[in-house]
Amino acid sequence: MSILGVSRIAAFVLVTSLASTPLVAQSMTAASVTGRVSDPAGSPVRGAAVTLERQGIAFRTATTDQAGRFTFELLPPGRYAILAEQVGYQPVRASSVDANAGMTTDLKIRMPQRPPPIDAVESINPQTTRRGGPPGRVVQGEELNQFDRFPDLTDVTRGLSIVDGARNAGRGFVSSANGLAPTFSRLLVDGIEERLLWHPGLPAASVASPVFPRSAIGQASVLDVTRDAELRGAQGAVLAAQSARGGGSTFFRPFARLGSSSLGPATIDNPADSSVTSARLGVVMGGSVKGDTISWLLRADYERAGQPTAAPFAALPLGEDPSGSATILRDAAGREITPWLAPVVRRRDGFTGGGQVAWSLGRTTMLTARAGMASWSEDNPDFGTSLSNVAGTRVDGRDFSAAMGLAASGEGWMNEARIGFNTASRDWTAGDVPSTILANDGIAIGAAVQAGRFAERAVELNDVVTLPLGSHRVKLGGSVQRRTHDFVFRDGVAARYAYGSAADFAAAQGFLSETLYGPSAAGIGITQYGGFLQDQWSVSPRLAITLGVHLDKEKLPADSTAPNARWGVLSGINTGNRPESDLLIAPRGTVSWDADGSGRTVIRLGAGLAAGRFDVSSLAEVAARDGTVLVRRSDGAQAWPAAGSSATTHPTLTFFGPDVRRPRTSSADLSLTQTLGARTTLIVSGGYRHADYLLRRDDLNLPAAPLSTASDGRAVYGSLRQYGGVIGAATGSNRRFDEFDAVFGLTSTGYADYYAGTIAVERRVTQGVSVLGSYTWSQARDNVTGQASANIEDRLSPLPDDPAWAEGISDFDVPHRLAATVSLDLPGKLPAEIAARGRYRSGLPFTPGYRAGVDINGDGAAGNDPAFLGASVPGMAELVAANACLSSQAGAIAARNSCREDPVHTLDLHASLGLDAGGRRIALVVDAFNVISSESGVVDRAALLIDPTRGTTVDGGGRLVLPVVANDGFGTLLSRRSDPRIVRLGIRMEF
Repeated sequence: MSILGVSRIAAFVLVTSLASTPLVAQSMTAASVTGRVSDPAGSPVRGAAVTLERQGIAFRTATTDQAGRFTFELLPPGRYAILAEQVGYQPVRASSVDANAGMTTDLKIRMPQRPPPIDAVESINPQTTRRGGPPGRVVQGEELNQFDRFPDLTDVTRGLSIVDGARNAGRGFVSSANGLAPTFSRLLVDGIEERLLWHPGLPAASVASPVFPRSAIGQASVLDVTRDAELRGAQGAVLAAQSARGGGSTFFRPFARLGSSSLGPATIDNPADSSVTSARLGVVMGGSVKGDTISWLLRADYERAGQPTAAPFAALPLGEDPSGSATILRDAAGREITPWLAPVVRRRDGFTGGGQVAWSLGRTTMLTARAGMASWSEDNPDFGTSLSNVAGTRVDGRDFSAAMGLAASGEGWMNEARIGFNTASRDWTAGDVPSTILANDGIAIGAAVQAGRFAERAVELNDVVTLPLGSHRVKLGGSVQRRTHDFVFRDGVAARYAYGSAADFAAAQGFLSETLYGPSAAGIGITQYGGFLQDQWSVSPRLAITLGVHLDKEKLPADSTAPNARWGVLSGINTGNRPESDLLIAPRGTVSWDADGSGRTVIRLGAGLAAGRFDVSSLAEVAARDGTVLVRRSDGAQAWPAAGSSATTHPTLTFFGPDVRRPRTSSADLSLTQTLGARTTLIVSGGYRHADYLLRRDDLNLPAAPLSTASDGRAVYGSLRQYGGVIGAATGSNRRFDEFDAVFGLTSTGYADYYAGTIAVERRVTQGVSVLGSYTWSQARDNVTGQASANIEDRLSPLPDDPAWAEGISDFDVPHRLAATVSLDLPGKLPAEIAARGRYRSGLPFTPGYRAGVDINGDGAAGNDPAFLGASVPGMAELVAANACLSSQAGAIAARNSCREDPVHTLDLHASLGLDAGGRRIALVVDAFNVISSESGVVDRAALLIDPTRGTTVDGGGRLVLPVVANDGFGTLLSRRSDPRIVRLGIRMEF
């Protein structure tokens, strides 16, 4: 669509006016509450006094007009009560009125006529309709405090099914959303995008944002699709949160929580019987000045948490060494490695603090400002898929965020201006033991990822205007954001050793790959410009159509890529390509139909396009791997941990192909929202997402033609050498040009398809039983391999001559997800609450292959080869019979992600008891996490093992026959990563 075309649409919208009823302006960060007060016959009650109450205190007042209507705009999102009063009528109060950010809550309040005297207010449950974009799942009030195993705002996704939340002991937003890696998801707070900073070596890790604890948040919404044109859009999910505010009478709320994993844990989770105590202390205080003219809130908390872990390897039960592997390894290492073979304690120590001020400059203007910071460190963090227990690894983090907003409104119009600044840094250090794999023993020690320092900073300015034009509500605005990314890798810390067994380690026979980074930082500055136009048209009281378009452009630095002259001479391939920075136009639309006009049955149909971003980790890799990064390789004699005498060192490159674009996602969805009674809602939804222009990786320095062919038909690119239980390419034998090591080309040829359906039930009550439950079925397929791997070499397709092999089940396919929370609220002098939360998800998919360290096709990637399920392989018949996922693949190379880990489930419990101590409210809280939980961890994905007693042979057709045997431990846990059972006691007070 041309700019002229967009202008014509804007002109049409601005001159169209089909009705005279003014519409309420809609804000992405503020809420609106409207309503109509009538008598039982439906006649309007004119001049009624309507009071909006927050925390039992009058917050705003209004008077109904001739139609009995009232309006409250620019409201802080949250939960309110509405009191309606008029002479000659029964006063009524509607409690638990949720005002959601970006939406309008519309109430129908009935007041029966009643002569005085009247000595009581009647509680009612008014008919409620919410208008605006689909809200997703809204979390607020007590829900923010329930099951807060981790204090971080991003942890609220554990109770949802629409996204795959953080797994096991991980903290953070999502492990995947819409079938895409977590890096495609976004965090917005008060309309400003905040930093979610990933380690580039952990592409599948969920990431937290400690600068925003739950105590700093008043309301949060999780959206798996965005239709509002104001949002730039995210291909994954969006977590949109609004800051908590003070107001009303001054309050002081200290809290303390003490937890332990030694109170009745399962022995298998804590075999060393580590007595680890966790504590969190904090305070939230707030109030107002001159009524509610100025509200303020301050917070601070400190957390010191510890978590024991299980024995790191199934092959080495605690205190036992049945194979003698650990003894041999210790004797041969020549240094202390015991911590790498025993359970570790993961520890976290951090502080966060901040505040917020909201100033009402009259009834129609609001100025808000907030700031927060966090400083924390974590020892032995959980890497999820790493076989090593990562002893000695540490991450230090620093976060800061500040934002200011000015909102003004008039007769239906609104203007919001926002400015924000945020920064995040992560400093990763690793122990002095290099990554070392003993393939056939199922043991790994040493650092799992490369150490480095990663920092991001951003400044954002945006402005949004909403205008009423008859039956239309037009919203338009623009934004500019400047982001700076600094990724600094450390010298010589990315060594990876692979041995067949502890005996091979003692004999110093194996493979080495070591990346040597220079001291320079890869600094990348990106400027993003955006503009949007949206029209919400109320065609009739039942039908609404919203059409919008977002224009988006990312500008990369001119020096982000530089050609390597020597590679160009050798290959004739240009390495100086820059990704295209064209203007992207993302149209979106929604049709909403209110079936009977009451708001009880609403059907929505939506479609749109979301523009993604250039992958920052890939930009940093291209900037760093320009020929100054060296790779040292060696096979055979390895004087661990020093490089062997046969080691060779060559530069490595990464560059973009000639047509690299930003990814984008087109989507369509259909939903039904059915109100069942006053407090229960049923939501059924389904949708489809198609993402394209995803980056894929090829090694352009492999030989032009394979050196040989294996007996299963796959191409072999190097001269294979075997050292006990590992096989790989002889050093330098798999390179087309021996002056270079791997040369990676990145192209925008990846795609992902995601289908999903969700059924959710929400029953929220102030007392009695509340139920929040949802089930999501989904299917994710793509052609992008190795997305979850920490080693970039393993992101290569193992069968480059068979492009169709890569098309299949995605690494992020989790077809079944279920989450349910049931709460029982008991009012009285000692109010109590009892709640239970259950979660279930399918096991993760994986490709039947070989143990890490084995490279049977000699392409340099020692962790991505699929197994050949040949009938002649010793033990194959029994393996196929025992694993249903293999039965249809007998006699073939295993399909990508054709097997799946066992499902994972867990149950958490929560209870609180309220006390009144001299006018002070006290709540005693008991939480028990993982009361019931299934085993999870690193699964043995090796269908085949290398037989150290045999060597590679050649069959009658000249093809290589590998010495493999079936692995009878296939699909079992190599290393347990389940959360231990944790019991926590807490106290909350309010003065």
